[in-house]
Amino acid sequence: MCVSGPAGEFVALAPYHVFDDSPAFALRRPELLLGDGSVGTELYPAIVGVLDGVHFPVIGPGGPSDTAFRAAAEALREIARQDEVRTLSMPFLDSAESATIAAGVLGADPVPLTTAGVCVLDANWSDFDGYLASLHRDRRSAARAEIRRFEGSGSRVIVTHGTGGLDEATAELQAGLQARHGTRSGAEVLLRGYDLLRSTVDDAVLTFRGELDGAVTGIVVCLRDRETLYVRAVGVPQGDPNFTYFNLFFYAPIRWGIANGISRFVFGTGTYLAKRIRGCRVEPKYGVVAWPEREPHRGLARHRAVEVEEELRKAGFAGDRSERSA
Repeated sequence: MCVSGPAGEFVALAPYHVFDDSPAFALRRPELLLGDGSVGTELYPAIVGVLDGVHFPVIGPGGPSDTAFRAAAEALREIARQDEVRTLSMPFLDSAESATIAAGVLGADPVPLTTAGVCVLDANWSDFDGYLASLHRDRRSAARAEIRRFEGSGSRVIVTHGTGGLDEATAELQAGLQARHGTRSGAEVLLRGYDLLRSTVDDAVLTFRGELDGAVTGIVVCLRDRETLYVRAVGVPQGDPNFTYFNLFFYAPIRWGIANGISRFVFGTGTYLAKRIRGCRVEPKYGVVAWPEREPHRGLARHRAVEVEEELRKAGFAGDRSERSA
């Protein structure tokens, strides 16, 4: 979505999806914010402001700003009005302040919801050995063993700018991993997602593709936003003996990032403990939703927000419960 000002000037670029029914990707579903495996058929059609990678980037000529963000939210509200959607969701905003702005524009509950914890690794080392040295001794030894096993197998990592490294083989790997985690999207859905990336943010896409003996063994799709690398969209086979997952998901992006000016790696939501022991901290994401019925959806969403905060505390992340979600 490209937002223009009164004189036709470029104001902001922001992502959104319109769904007639519940989409394959769980992170795009409004009912995700209700918890307990809710199936919200009454929520559709729905518009969801999110880009794969669990964030809502608003890109303006001067970088992120409240003005650009407000303009994007107003554009989403107008699209929702024209398309007569029942639910308007912005589920993964970077700050409670952005969520408050969005709530005012959308007519949503003014209390921002904590919707996820996104795991962030700050690059305060000058080389990869510095990263390893920052880990606990046992984790450092395990990481080196994982790297030796991967490299000793003859596996290699191919880094590609843009979506050229994405194809049917990588889609099959991604679909297989998602199916093991309960998301039944299929390779054809992922291929359409590749086309969406190609037509919108191709310049910001970076892929890490594992290969062994000419066969694809894994894929990680990343998005670069200045000095931040969003590490997302993983595909690896089940029972891989060569630690391909950790080499592609963690070590390869970190190596590349150190050499290319990345100061912040965002490793997405979930698997909090595995990411914490590899040096990550957590940043909460906030959501606002204009529900078709103010109740019971608002009450369920607030209850789920408290559950999310409890999950983060149990994973060992520091932080107080947000009063906004109480």
